[in-house]
Amino acid sequence: MSKKTYVSLAAFIAIVGGASVTVAAPFKIFMISSTAVDHLASSAMARAVLPQMGMTNDFTVDATTDNTLINDANLAKYDVFLQMHLAPFEIKLEQRAALENFVKSGKGWVGVHAAGLIILSEIGPGKALPDWPFFDDLMGHVTWITHPMLQMGRVIMEDRTQPMTRNMPAMFTITDEWYEFSGNPRANVHVLGRADENSYRQVKPMGDHPMIWICDKFPKAIYIGTGHDASDFQNATWTGLLRDSLLWAAGRLADPGDGGTDATDGPAGDGGSDTAAEAGGDGNSDAPSGDAAADAPVDAPKEAAAEVAGSGGATGSGGAAATGGASGSGGTKASSDGCSCRFSAATEAAGTADAPGPSSLLLLAGLGLVARRRRRQR
Repeated sequence: MSKKTYVSLAAFIAIVGGASVTVAAPFKIFMISSTAVDHLASSAMARAVLPQMGMTNDFTVDATTDNTLINDANLAKYDVFLQMHLAPFEIKLEQRAALENFVKSGKGWVGVHAAGLIILSEIGPGKALPDWPFFDDLMGHVTWITHPMLQMGRVIMEDRTQPMTRNMPAMFTITDEWYEFSGNPRANVHVLGRADENSYRQVKPMGDHPMIWICDKFPKAIYIGTGHDASDFQNATWTGLLRDSLLWAAGRLADPGDGGTDATDGPAGDGGSDTAAEAGGDGNSDAPSGDAAADAPVDAPKEAAAEVAGSGGATGSGGAAATGGASGSGGTKASSDGCSCRFSAATEAAGTADAPGPSSLLLLAGLGLVARRRRRQR
């Protein structure tokens, strides 16, 4: 039975029982990607995976490489700004204000990997632009210095009590570049996860090496430093983190202690077993050989990821050649005018019912019947 049928039946049972039903509309994500060659494959994978993720989590994605769409009028249509590898120095002065207004208004921002690529203005590609205090705050007042070779390493999750991290295990492995920064942002941000420098080779060890964090100044903003490689979209733990970050940024996941309910599709699970890594790593200098958290929930089928990763040579939105992957499947199309690939993955959101007394029993009985039918169909 499809999720849409399930929602409709649940709503019907609740209405018969005299309950009130609230149906939330799907939220909208504005995803903008860089055209830098190093990030084309990962961005192409995002364009393929995220619409499918949206179908089971009630969001739609407009994907683009056109920076001119970063303006107040256009962003007013969206709930979350997903900065997929677009570096701050690629955002022009007139576009900075629109992004800043969006985040400061209380809407969501999710920055992935190169979204944190602040390079000192006197040496970097953004040297013609003045410093950007707003983005400096997002990044905890550190700048990018370098990164080692692409390699597998380990992320230790420090805080698994937040809405976007409570499905996470104590640690997970991932292939990445492991950005190194000018300093430690910990004093200026709330760190959710850090790199385990015992698990890979650095250029210059940082020791305490935050990789995932949120900023108290902007209550719906999160930076995820990992995510460089296209293969990361087949990493169930990482895609689960990305999904829950998007839901949290849109206000669809409850903050700790507020009594709300999560909007994720499926049980949360226990987030993984406790390991020595939770206390600061196991001290093993050998890099891990596999994903230690492959059982984390994820809504993006691996078949779609494999289709993109293996297609090669196709063009992404905005006409940029995707050297490591295709522009995606399931409704994706290349747009030569630089406008977005439009993904319509809207679905009905689950209704919430407040059915007192016997009505509650009626609702529970109906939902149990649906669950049994779904199990038989499997």
